[in-house]
Amino acid sequence: MRVSPLILLLLVACAPKNHPPGVDLDHYAGVWEDAGGAITTIERSKNSLAVMSVVDADNESFEIREFGWEGDVFGWDYHVPSTDYDVSIRVVSTDGQSMQTTWKNAYDEGSEGLIRVN
Repeated sequence: MRVSPLILLLLVACAPKNHPPGVDLDHYAGVWEDAGGAITTIERSKNSLAVMSVVDADNESFEIREFGWEGDVFGWDYHVPSTDYDVSIRVVSTDGQSMQTTWKNAYDEGSEGLIRVN
């Protein structure tokens, strides 16, 4: 069976990106809470991570748009329906108990710490 170049390109583009060598995925996987009470759930699946949900303190579920590795940086993008904001989160560092991140939307940017709650 022959696979067309277009289908092959789509398969490669949509394949999950594995983590960089030497990264402990267990330091990323878990349930994390930010200072505002938003809960982010990241699950480990073999050699990859998946951001499963982001729910704020008012119980609003954000729409996960994308997650994965950009070089050696893990991050995720989500959409906030109530404000129509798109937010990008990038992990600066984690020790498995706390996670330092940077965030950015169309109007502002900053940094925030998350703590593991499970």
